[in-house]
Amino acid sequence: MDLEKGVFPEPECSREAAKAWLEREFGASLMVVPDTPGHYYPPHSHDCHEIIVGIEGQIVFRAEGRELAIGAGEVLYLPEGTVHEATVGPAGCEYLIGHSFSA
Repeated sequence: MDLEKGVFPEPECSREAAKAWLEREFGASLMVVPDTPGHYYPPHSHDCHEIIVGIEGQIVFRAEGRELAIGAGEVLYLPEGTVHEATVGPAGCEYLIGHSFSA
C-alpha cells in the first residue's frame, strides 16, 4: 500500500456504504470519527495500514511532505508506519477509519 488519495468507488458515500466497503475490501476494523472544527492531531504513526473515508466536512493530513485534504467521498490510504498529522477543517468533519494488517 502506498500513500495516496482517491475517490470512494461507489455512487453513494454514506457511513453505511463506507463501512461495508472497508470491511469487504480490507477486512478492516472500523471506527467512526466525528471531529470538532480545528482539532489537531500531532505527528504519529500506526503499526497497521490506515484507510480514511471522508463522510462530511474536511480534514487535512500532512505526510511525506504532502498535504492531502480529505472531504466527503474521498479516500486516503496511509501505509503502516507512515508518520502523519492532521487538522480538521473549520466546519468540523466526520470520517471512517479502517485499520488493516494486510495491504
